[in-house]
Amino acid sequence: MNDFKQYYIDRIINCAIENKLYEYTIEKLEWKTENELIAIWDNLRWNYGDLTKLR
Repeated sequence: MNDFKQYYIDRIINCAIENKLYEYTIEKLEWKTENELIAIWDNLRWNYGDLTKLR
């Protein structure tokens, strides 16, 4: 399960860096549950676009 959490933490951090969203840090995200991380990632994808697509 740690790989699953790390996957979403990495995606959230990448999106945050790209969009200058400084409230998302590893320290804040590592305590979130898997479902909370998925919800954050889905919200970011909805608002800022899906960064997993090839450019």
